[in-house]
Amino acid sequence: MLAGDGLLLPLSGNYGLTYEYAGPGALLCATGLESVEGTMKTLLQSPPVRECAATACSFNDKGCHAPAITVASTGDAASCATFVESSVSGGIAEVTGSVGACARSECVYNTNLACTAESITVGPGATASDCLTYQPA
Repeated sequence: MLAGDGLLLPLSGNYGLTYEYAGPGALLCATGLESVEGTMKTLLQSPPVRECAATACSFNDKGCHAPAITVASTGDAASCATFVESSVSGGIAEVTGSVGACARSECVYNTNLACTAESITVGPGATASDCLTYQPA
């Protein structure tokens, strides 16, 4: 239940979050975000795609602009499963791509299917769009 401007309302089942209602059509602002360990990463803290040489990908316009990529486990490749070859331009121009999930659990940078590398590079390898930062443990 949300009503009124500037109200801080705890919602049931919200995992300790408080939402601030800023008026009709405005985004809700969540505060008090905590996990069991006391901290929670946000998408802004996910490793960025520092460089992407997969020029045929719709999300690549002088860099990756997919909000979050998935690194897949395809045979021996650590391929970008977000790679889309199309004439349609994809992604959000103001966004630098980041790693949302990584299926290569044996990678030295993989913890619980999340990437912990500082940043990654995507480019041709076994496929047209491999994670070149991938290193088997």
